[in-house]
Order: sequence, then structure tokens, then C-alpha cells
Amino acid sequence: MQCECSMLSREERSRGMMACGEDCLNRLLMIECSSRCLNEGYCSNRRFQMKQHADFEVILTEDKGWGLRAARDLIPNTFVLEYCGEVLDHKEFKTRVKKYASMKNIHYYFMALKNNEIIDATLKGNCSRFMNHSCEPNCETQKWTVNGQLRVGFFTSKTVTAGTELTFDYQFQR
Repeated sequence: MQCECSMLSREERSRGMMACGEDCLNRLLMIECSSRCLNEGYCSNRRFQMKQHADFEVILTEDKGWGLRAARDLIPNTFVLEYCGEVLDHKEFKTRVKKYASMKNIHYYFMALKNNEIIDATLKGNCSRFMNHSCEPNCETQKWTVNGQLRVGFFTSKTVTAGTELTFDYQFQR
């Protein structure tokens, strides 16, 4: 979807201004601008496509295994990282759960994408799968449409200081 943001002038671009900010209609609808955005390289609403994620470190925690922590201070609504993996239908998801259980896996890396689509980051994923659960998280998941595809990303939900573990609420129900 083409955004309705006005094109930046040469003067604005030379001052380092970025377009498609908080008032961009696409951004408000959680749709990333495409490469056809009038502001091209000055569009700030292409974070997934341009891999404009936060600086973070993979850490080994004392009691939760691997985790992620902020390498710099982060402001609210900072794009931390995309959750990547294999997209499974519900039938394949059930098969994988049984397979991983029979292999005595103690960590599961599943996340719902749509009603009948689940992302499995166990074998094909990135380090976003190491973000741990907290009942008082500092990140949240957001579903964005990027070039017509639904994608999931972690975004900070509050200010996070450098060195703080990045967490989200799994909303796990038994």
C-alpha cells in the first residue's frame, strides 16, 4: 500500500530528516512502506526490510538458558528483532510437537502467526527465539504486513537500559 506521506524536500534530506514517521498511515496500520515509497532511502517505515533492529547481545542466563539483552539504551517501540522460522500449518505443528517431545526437547520455539499458521524457530530461525518470558516484560510482539506478507517482530514496550535482559510475555496457557 502506497503511503500518503509527502515527499521530503532536498533541504530536509540534507538535514538528515526521515519520512514516514509516527503519523504515516501505513505505520499506524502496521504496514511497512514498500520500496516504491516516494521517500525511498529516507523512509523510516521499512524496519523489517532494512533489518533495522536494535543492538542486542545473546547471553547465557543463570536460570533460563539463553537470552537476549540490550546492548544500548532503547526507547519505547524500538524494533528489536524479527521472529523467524519455518511457517507450519496446524497439522504439521502437531506432528512437530510430538516429534520434539519424543526427542526429549526441553525448549520449544513456536509462535502463532495466523489462525492456522505457526512459526517454528527450532531448526530454522534466528536468535530472537532466545528471548525469555517475563510476567513484567519490556517487549511485545507486533504483527506487521511487509510486502503483502504477515511477519512478527519484537518491539520494546517501555524504555530499556543497556545491559537489561529483553523479555516478553509468552501468554502460555495450559
